[in-house]
Amino acid sequence: MLKKKLLVSLVICISACTNLKKQDRFPTLEEECKLAGSSSKQCEIFNLKDLSLDEKENLMGWVYLNGLDNIKPNYDKAYYWFEKAAKSHNHEAINSLGMIYFAGLGKDKGFQKAEEYFLEANKYGSKDAKLNLAELYRSKDFGRAPDFEKAESWYLLGVQDNPSRAYEGLSKMYVDQENYEKAFSFSEKAAELGNPEAQYNLGVFFEQGVYVKNDKMQAEYWYEKAIENREPRAAYNLASLYEKGDGVEQDFNLAYAYYTLAKELGLDVAQKKLVELDSKVTKENIRILKDEGGIQIVVDDPNSKWEIMDEEDYLKKKN
Repeated sequence: MLKKKLLVSLVICISACTNLKKQDRFPTLEEECKLAGSSSKQCEIFNLKDLSLDEKENLMGWVYLNGLDNIKPNYDKAYYWFEKAAKSHNHEAINSLGMIYFAGLGKDKGFQKAEEYFLEANKYGSKDAKLNLAELYRSKDFGRAPDFEKAESWYLLGVQDNPSRAYEGLSKMYVDQENYEKAFSFSEKAAELGNPEAQYNLGVFFEQGVYVKNDKMQAEYWYEKAIENREPRAAYNLASLYEKGDGVEQDFNLAYAYYTLAKELGLDVAQKKLVELDSKVTKENIRILKDEGGIQIVVDDPNSKWEIMDEEDYLKKKN
């Protein structure tokens, strides 16, 4: 009889201890701070006076989702902290849980789970959830056909919170449907609001003559606008125009500079073009500068020190 009681107690203990271990496999906010050290981002979050507990939990989740400073992304920890914050109806955390299932970050991609979380986040006031729902319904990544009607509805609802992103999303949706008139119209709206992807897309419209008349000057204009917003594909395409002399005066040095910029902005394919142009370039140390005033060219002239000038002045001087 005593053996049976001991056995039952042991089974209960093992079960309870296992559940406890599962629940406590990640430290508390205070423990995160102690483990990481007083000067860590974890301690900075823990000691924030103006944030509620769920806001701190959500912020901790964001740090582990994206990585920051010396903290590497940890999707399990991110999910844990978002889930904790979501229990207090933190709409940012709920929206992030949706993104985890939408993008498959540490979890299998799941349309239904992403949809549920985005809808709940929208219910509690998220300003991103509407457009995330629109992207979800437009997506072809879940083994189901896009629902353009629902996508359009959510994009239009999202205009009130983020018109730039909403218009850019509508443009992509209409490209998917090969409705280039509407795609151009919404790209133009988003580009005028400073959306870099829309600015790049407008450049493509004008360069390739899609829906509008082929206009390399307009393409150059919108590529430069996108470059000011750090869009690497725009730098690559503008480099290509200068390399070929397509609608602009051929300039291998300028092409080399823009390919270099594209690579610096994260477009690794530009490296191949740099190798191809290497033997044609006479001023490899020409560089592109970006500042609030726009794009400027830096030229290392053998007869003078580094000289900074606007692109227009550089082209005039060259001639």
